[in-house]
Amino acid sequence: MRNGIVNSSVLLGFVLCISVMGQIGKINGDERPTGCAENEARLDQVGISVTEDVNSQSVLIILARLGDGESSLSLNKGRLYNAREYILSRFKGIRRDRIIVAEGETVAGFGRVTFYFNGKLIDQLLVKKNDRLCVDCCEHRLFPPYKSGKKSKPKS
Repeated sequence: MRNGIVNSSVLLGFVLCISVMGQIGKINGDERPTGCAENEARLDQVGISVTEDVNSQSVLIILARLGDGESSLSLNKGRLYNAREYILSRFKGIRRDRIIVAEGETVAGFGRVTFYFNGKLIDQLLVKKNDRLCVDCCEHRLFPPYKSGKKSKPKS
């Protein structure tokens, strides 16, 4: 019986190790930037996580970081704007005061937008160099396109 417990513990440890390694890969920027449709799906999952939480004191923290070769602060502001406004437009039950946006230090690799909820990392989206966070881009209805640090009017 003791061997069964040890083997189960080893298996559980192995599964946890694989899970943690996957998260470390995301954090270190080992992945490529995702496209608009995948960003939307992942932001929907972030929104679902926030709306399912019964603790009204919980907050979603969205942190944007510039990547290699990026220097425009408005680029980060645009990424934060797109992420926050997408979530707020899709999930009417989320109050604006439950979302905190912040800019972090520049990181190696791609720029990124990271999401923390209840103090835990829940997702991270990588962004192409000097590009905005692509969300809802096929409709051009909500989010001003931020690109190369310049803001332009949204298409109607």
